[in-house]
Amino acid sequence: MGKTNLSHADRDDIYHEVFLTVLKSIGVKNWEQPEVNFTGWLRVIMKSRIIDHFRWLKKKRLSLMDE
Repeated sequence: MGKTNLSHADRDDIYHEVFLTVLKSIGVKNWEQPEVNFTGWLRVIMKSRIIDHFRWLKKKRLSLMDE
């Protein structure tokens, strides 16, 4: 995650969200598909949570501008 220039607090928040997502969905994930492996699945989750984080930051900045 070094390319994102995130603060330590932001990284911790993202890691927390990734962990929660993995915890909630690992039992329901279908591992029988040959193209799906744990590393790739985890990479997709990490990218998604980073994108979510930046969306949240953008919303936060916009809401502060409206005040």
